[in-house]
Amino acid sequence: MDKLIRVLGIGLPLWCVVYLTHVLDYIGIIIAPNQHQGIFLGILLPLTFLIFPAKKGTSGVRWYDWVLIGLSVVPCGYIVFFYDLYMLHGATTTQAYELVFCLALLIPLLEGLRRTIGIVLPIVTLFFLLHPLLSAHLPSVLFGRGYSLERVLTITYMPPSGIFSLPLNIAATILIIFLIFGQLLLVSGGGQTLINIALSMVGRVRGGGAKSAVIASGLFGSLSGSPAANVAITGTFTIPLMKSTGYKPNFAAGVEAVASTGGTLLPPVMGVVAFIMAEWLNVPYVYIAMIAFLPAVILYGSIFAQVDFAAAREGLSRIPSSELPSLMQTLKQGMIYLIPIAILIYFLFGLQFSPETSALWATVSIFLVTLFRRKTRLNLRQIGEALNESARSSVIVGLTCAMAGIMMASVSTTGLATSISTIIVEFAAGRLFVLLLLAALASFVFGMGIGSIPSYIFVAIMVAPALTQMGIKTIAAHLFVFWTAMSAFITPPFCVSAYVASAIAKSSPMRTGLQAVRIGVGFLLIPFAFIYNPGLILQSSIREIVIATIAVAMGMISVSAGLEGYLLKHTNWGERGLLLLSGILLLVPRYSIRFLALAMIAIVVIWQIKGVKKLRHRI
Repeated sequence: MDKLIRVLGIGLPLWCVVYLTHVLDYIGIIIAPNQHQGIFLGILLPLTFLIFPAKKGTSGVRWYDWVLIGLSVVPCGYIVFFYDLYMLHGATTTQAYELVFCLALLIPLLEGLRRTIGIVLPIVTLFFLLHPLLSAHLPSVLFGRGYSLERVLTITYMPPSGIFSLPLNIAATILIIFLIFGQLLLVSGGGQTLINIALSMVGRVRGGGAKSAVIASGLFGSLSGSPAANVAITGTFTIPLMKSTGYKPNFAAGVEAVASTGGTLLPPVMGVVAFIMAEWLNVPYVYIAMIAFLPAVILYGSIFAQVDFAAAREGLSRIPSSELPSLMQTLKQGMIYLIPIAILIYFLFGLQFSPETSALWATVSIFLVTLFRRKTRLNLRQIGEALNESARSSVIVGLTCAMAGIMMASVSTTGLATSISTIIVEFAAGRLFVLLLLAALASFVFGMGIGSIPSYIFVAIMVAPALTQMGIKTIAAHLFVFWTAMSAFITPPFCVSAYVASAIAKSSPMRTGLQAVRIGVGFLLIPFAFIYNPGLILQSSIREIVIATIAVAMGMISVSAGLEGYLLKHTNWGERGLLLLSGILLLVPRYSIRFLALAMIAIVVIWQIKGVKKLRHRI
C-alpha cells in the first residue's frame, strides 16, 4: 500500500509538470484544461482515501475506501476520456448516466473534505447543493425560484462550471507547481537557509527569537496555500526557539499562528490567493501584489512591535551570539538557495510571465543551482520526497477548490449573493462604518473552519458586492473581505492556526487563540485603515500614499504598545488607554484628528521619559 501511495504521490506532481510544459503537444496529444482537472482530481481523491483514515487512530485501507476510490475514478475518467462527447451537450442537457456520475463523485468529495478538514466544509457544501433545489420553499433571503435536480447536477458536474471550473484549475496548475517549488527548496536545504538568515539578521536584538520566527513563518506562509499547514511546518522549529528565549508557550504559539496566517496576505505569492484574485477581477497579478504590499508590511511591523514590547516587558534575554549563525557565512553557503527565489520574482514582476510558468522556471533553477556542490546536489530520494510531500499538501487545498467550484455554481444560479449583499447594504443605511462592520462580521463567519482559498472565494461572492454597491473600489472590497475572513484562522472558537500551534507549544488552544487575536490585531484594524485611507493600497496620490503609510504604521505601533503595556518602560492603565486610543485615531484620515493623536502619543512619551530618568536616578 505504501508503494501505491508513493506512486500516486509522485505521479500527481509529475503529471502536472508534464501538462504545464506542454510536452505532449509536440507528439500530437492535446489535453484540454478540463481534462487535466479530471486527471488531477482523479488522482487526488484516491490519494486522500489512502492517506487519511475514516476515523482518527485507525490505520490501513478498508473495503469502503476502495469503494470511494472507485466512485472517484470513474466520474473523473469520464471527464477525461469523453471530453468531446459531453462538450456537445454539457451546457444544456445531461444524460442519465452523467447524473449518476455526478452523484457518485459528490460522495467521495464530501467524505474527502470530512476526513481532511472536518465536518464544517462538507455541511457548507451540502447547503450549496441543496439550496437551488429547496430555495422555492425557503423564507427571506434564502428564497429563490427553485431548480430541478437535473439542472443542479448539470451545473455541479459539467464543465466549465461546478467542480471542474476556475478554482480546481488553479489548484491543478498554479498551486501544485508552487508546492513543488517550495518542497524542493525545503529538501535541498533552502528552508534552513531562510531560517538561518532570519536568525542572523534579528536574532541578536531584543525579542530576536520571536522576530526571526515571524520572518521565517511569513516567508513560508506566502508560498503555502494553508496557514495551518505552514504552522505545522515552521512551528516545529520556531515555537521551541521562542520558548527557549523566555516567551511563554501561549505567546510563542500565538506569534507563530499569526505570522503563518499573515503569510497568505504577504506578496509576492499570498498563499496563491493573489492569482485567484487576479483571475477573478481580470487584472494583472503584478497589480494585486503591488497594492497588497504596504498593508502586509504594516501588519508584520505591528507583529514585530508586539514581540519587541513583550520581550522588554518580561525582561527576556537575547540569544547569545555564539548560538546564532553568521550572516556572512549563511549567505556564503546559502546564496544558491536565494537564486530560485530571485528568479521567481524576476519572472513574475520583471518579465510578467504567468504564475505557473514563473514557478516552473524557478523550480528548474533549483536543480541547476544545486548541481555545483556535492552537498547540495539533489538525489532521486530527495526529489521523490519533495514530489510526494507536494502531492500530500495539495490534497486539502485541491479538495477545497473543488468545493469552491460547487459554491460558485450554486450562488451564480440562485442569486443568493445578490440577496445577501442587498440586505447588508439596506441594514447599513448608507453608513460606511456600519457597512464595514457588517461585512467584516460576515466575512469572519464565512471564513471559519475552511482554507484560505475557499474563504476568499466565499466572501468575494457573498460580501464584496455589498461594499462595491456603496462605492468602494472593487479591489479594495476584495482585499477587505479577504483580510477579515483570514482573521478566523486566529480567532476563537474556530482558530485553526492557533489549534495547530498550541499542539506544538503544549499550551491551551483557547488561551493561544486569545493571544493570537491580540498579536494579530492588525487583521482587524488594517482592513478598515485601507478602506478609509486609499493611499495605503496605492489608490491615491504619492503624497497621500506616504502620509497614509506613516500614519497607519505609527498607529499600529501605538496600538501594539498599548496592548503589551510597554513603550520606553512599563505603562500604567492611563498610558495604555491613551496609546490605544491615539493609535486608532491615527487610522482616521483627518489631519485634525491625527494631530490630536500625535499630541496624545507625545504626552505618553514625555511621561515615559520622565519615568525612565527617575528609575535611573534611583539606580
